[in-house]
Amino acid sequence: MSMFSLQCCYAALTAYASEGGGLLDAILQMVIVVVDERKYKRLDVQEIVKDFEKRFHFTVPYHPMQMVIGLGIDKGYFEYNSALDERYPIWEAINSGEFMKTFTQKESEYESLLTGFDGYLQQQYNMYCSREDLSNQVQAFIQRDGLVAKADRSILKKVQNDFLFASYLLFCQEHGNFAPLEYIDEYITGCALEELLAFDAPIESRNHCHTNVYLDTGFIFALLGIESTNRSEHFKALLDDMVSLGMRLNIFEHTYAEISSIIASSAHWIGNPYYDPSEASEATYFFASNGWSRQRVNELVSNLRSILIENYSIKIDNTRYPLKEDIRTMYQENIKEQIVAEYSATNPRFSLEEKAQTIEFDSRSLFMLLHYNDGFSAQTLPDLKYIFVTTNRSLARVGKKIALKSFRGNANGIPIAINDLVWGSLIWSHSPTKISGLNKASIISAAFAAFMPTEAMLKKLNKTLLECADRGDISPETCYFLKTNTMALQTLAQLTQNNEEQYNEKTPHEVLKKLKESGYNEGIAEKQKEVDQLLQERERVDFESRIAGQQAKINQLVEKETGLKRLLTSVEENYENLKQQFDFAKEKKKAGDKRYKNLKMITSIVIFGLGILFAVGTYHIPFGNEIFNSLTGFIIPLLIVVIYVMFGYNVSLLNVGKAISETLQKKAYSLCSFDPAEYSRLMNEIETKELKKNDIQKELHLVADQIKQEKSKIDEYSVDIDLTAQ
Repeated sequence: MSMFSLQCCYAALTAYASEGGGLLDAILQMVIVVVDERKYKRLDVQEIVKDFEKRFHFTVPYHPMQMVIGLGIDKGYFEYNSALDERYPIWEAINSGEFMKTFTQKESEYESLLTGFDGYLQQQYNMYCSREDLSNQVQAFIQRDGLVAKADRSILKKVQNDFLFASYLLFCQEHGNFAPLEYIDEYITGCALEELLAFDAPIESRNHCHTNVYLDTGFIFALLGIESTNRSEHFKALLDDMVSLGMRLNIFEHTYAEISSIIASSAHWIGNPYYDPSEASEATYFFASNGWSRQRVNELVSNLRSILIENYSIKIDNTRYPLKEDIRTMYQENIKEQIVAEYSATNPRFSLEEKAQTIEFDSRSLFMLLHYNDGFSAQTLPDLKYIFVTTNRSLARVGKKIALKSFRGNANGIPIAINDLVWGSLIWSHSPTKISGLNKASIISAAFAAFMPTEAMLKKLNKTLLECADRGDISPETCYFLKTNTMALQTLAQLTQNNEEQYNEKTPHEVLKKLKESGYNEGIAEKQKEVDQLLQERERVDFESRIAGQQAKINQLVEKETGLKRLLTSVEENYENLKQQFDFAKEKKKAGDKRYKNLKMITSIVIFGLGILFAVGTYHIPFGNEIFNSLTGFIIPLLIVVIYVMFGYNVSLLNVGKAISETLQKKAYSLCSFDPAEYSRLMNEIETKELKKNDIQKELHLVADQIKQEKSKIDEYSVDIDLTAQ
């Protein structure tokens, strides 16, 4: 099946599912097509799974396929023989024409879309393209912005610029032609519905879902409306439905810090002629392009926590990072490597240095979700414990790959991370209208993003405008206006077809000329007033920015201090435990030494007594006495043999004495259950822990001093701000 047919297949799937039958019913109609074409004598689920994939080029897993076959039995398309445990087609009911009719209709609609796109290119840009080129441009637009999970790298290499189709899509919207948008919506919805099949299909019973849903930075920005097109209404509806299902909404503390930092750093560039749109964050771009004042941005930062908690019921999770010994999943460093690999593969301009902080936060989010789930994989929403919902399609793909490697049991369960479109489809699988609303908003957002100048174009624009401002050719406010005004940037993209090769030093002046011809002069005058006001705020904002920077340093040090305190507590607990063991061992050693001393004394007395007895006997008993000689001749050799057997020493008085002493000591320690080796080990470990404890305490003192120093700097800045205010 060609990409052309595959698109139509997805669109047909959506259209049929939206008619009221639902996803499983739509899949059933596609299965009927396969059954009709293959003419099965009996229905084998595994065989149907394989043939379905060959026919439609996407997979319905085994268990969902069983559900589809069961639905077919309920609706009278198939019959079940319980005695043989076999399923058979009811050929009188089998009719593949119903779905194929819808499929053919979608083919016709797609053909119309390409025809309209072709006509637009000829009229607007005098361009002539083949059907394949036109289709590739449509696909590249859909895939590059992550509207669908799958991406054809070969198409993305062929089509480097999505501007032309984005321009056509927005042109159609402006002139009331909604058919292209509807078709793209059906296609990406079909792709999302296909992905749901990996979760054993959505279930009907959805009450009491106690899932903890963690939202990423992009989701929060979309929720707040801080993006090129306002999708906040759809994201708010998605949040409301999650809450109604019993789900709990969260963001990580590090996610909140990232959001807050991005917004706060934006204030510095508002009204600044040196603002560089190619380097700006999406939030900064939004604030600058929509005329936000620095004061308004700063107020948003100040109120952000309360807005999230009170307006959206979003909890900020500040759970401590787990100790190494408590981690039973993939480490964060391994996740980070996978994210880097994914970004490198999907973005030829990816820079690890530029994205280092973002990757750190993203990898931490996925790690925490993996840690929270502890290897559990849910098949349905009610069973789902923790999930990370992201607007970053690359991150969602990494989350899926990690789940395949890490989850115990069924690898086709819901992954730890999922993109917002698939998640919305899962939540709203019973309501295609809501799915469509979110998808359309995302499509328009992608179109606006593709319609705006590329990063390379913006870099050239910024360089040219700064040179013009330095020469006095344009005013600083005009410089700022041309870099922030949406109409100006769209005009730039249209004049150059978003191709930086067509850009030259005259281009900004051509943009201004176009805007003046369109009666857009008043926009510059309005910007003049705004810039004048903003320039007056700059000095104070700079101070505030420095304070924010200092506070960030302090927060890092406090986090380090907290970690050291936790480590110190752990070391101290370990130290006390070892000390108790050592003290117990010392008591045993003391008892053993006492017993050893007593045994030595007894042995010495016995040996001394035997020596005296032998000496007396030798002196008083004649050497000829046969009894004494016999005893002497027997006892002495016997003692020598015993010594050799017991001690294995070269026979000398010193060695015999040493051997007897060691044997007595071992015997005494054994009787008191004392282990000298264990005693030495405990002593060494205690010394090591003592040194480590001292090192941590020294580092804690150092960090505490650093915190004091950084806090004193904040006090100095505060004085400067007060003086400025006066």
